[in-house]
Amino acid sequence: MEDYTAAYQGFRFDITMHNYHYDDMFFTTHYIIGLKDDMRAIVEPHMPSTVDKASLIAKIQQGVLERSKP
Repeated sequence: MEDYTAAYQGFRFDITMHNYHYDDMFFTTHYIIGLKDDMRAIVEPHMPSTVDKASLIAKIQQGVLERSKP
């Protein structure tokens, strides 16, 4: 999750360097679309308004899933 988030933040930086007209919802939507299906199914219903919020939800869920593994 951390690798995906870091790569996405780099992508976001590159995009905003050339076009600052995109808003948080554009980036948040695309961040969520790029998540794996099982993670997207958990993050999407929370309707996060920023990439940071979506990332936090995903990281929390990843921790929950890791703790539940034997």
